[in-house]
Amino acid sequence: MTRILVRFWLPVLAYMGFIFYLSSRSQFPVDVPEWFYYFDKCVHMVLFGCLGFLFLRAWLQGEYSRISFFAILVTIIFTTLYGISDEFHQSFVPGRTPDAQDVIADAVGAILACVGVAVFYKNKSKSREFILDSMQQK
Repeated sequence: MTRILVRFWLPVLAYMGFIFYLSSRSQFPVDVPEWFYYFDKCVHMVLFGCLGFLFLRAWLQGEYSRISFFAILVTIIFTTLYGISDEFHQSFVPGRTPDAQDVIADAVGAILACVGVAVFYKNKSKSREFILDSMQQK
């Protein structure tokens, strides 16, 4: 039990702490290109996509064969709720304001991560079956 907590859930908690740290800063730690208007939304999608991946990994305890609609739904809901709490937290940080579009970007990041894992695992399973079938035919 402790091993599962450390191996799968500790990275989720640590990453949530990392997001909290970034949200606590009044300015983004790198210069944002002026021409890249949606830079902020892309950062949200990437950060929360990674959180979604880590949460899904923890939920499945690394056994991607157990992936299901329910696991994906729980992951998206959890990640989106954390995104909402992140925006609420930002309302207390000088120079930061909450933005509903950021929450949407957070949810999109989680959805893309979950779909990516599901597609990757499905293709990996099909490849493994194809290789095994090819070996048995010889």
